Amino acid sequence: MALLSLRHIWKRNRKKEAILKGITADIQEGSFIALIGPSGAGKSTLLMLFNRMQDPDEGEIVYKGKPLPEWDILALRREVGMVFQKATMLEGTVADNIRMGFTLKGEKVDGARITACLEDVGLDGNMAERDAQTLSGGEMQRVALSRALAVNPRLLLLDEVTSALDPHSVQAVESTLLRLHRQEGKTIVMITHHIEQARRLSSEVWHLSGGELIETGKNPEIFLHPNDQRTKDFLAHGKEGAMI
Repeated sequence: MALLSLRHIWKRNRKKEAILKGITADIQEGSFIALIGPSGAGKSTLLMLFNRMQDPDEGEIVYKGKPLPEWDILALRREVGMVFQKATMLEGTVADNIRMGFTLKGEKVDGARITACLEDVGLDGNMAERDAQTLSGGEMQRVALSRALAVNPRLLLLDEVTSALDPHSVQAVESTLLRLHRQEGKTIVMITHHIEQARRLSSEVWHLSGGELIETGKNPEIFLHPNDQRTKDFLAHGKEGAMI
């Protein structure tokens, strides 16, 4: 049984224009899916359906065998964590922000655990008592990732989380994600506009365009032999290290 299943998902905007068009797909436990496609393809909207930040207009989403509307919303969001492109820090220290993740699980956490959480995403553990509002954009993004991981979600959703980071920070975050996937079996869905990042990290790729799921495939097969001409054309525009 798939961890999460999408069946005939439609989503429309206020003008009744379709953002997502009849998407059907499965997310298997332990997969790392790179969600690629042009801006406006519906990628972020799709991701927000997975933990009910939005709901589909038509179709059904099933998580762990139970339709999403049947889940308690807080229980679902402990299971399905999300980190956005622009990180938001809560008032207080870095430690306060990370502690919030554990609070959602009803756990108390000591300083050593918070230090370990920071080091897991390539940050200095000594920054725990800094005011979170004074962090750089890259630091905020990694603290947000650390906060999400503190809940230990079964499914981790990432919306362009490295797009504003410097190369060192990107490498630190990618190393963390690879460890989570390969060593801990974490299921991850990540929106990325970098084709080489999709190659480096993912086990599977979904290509969205115009609200349609054009093609899904395993890495590296989909890069070497895409079946749909639209996927071939899209990947052909990506150069090493370039955005797509």
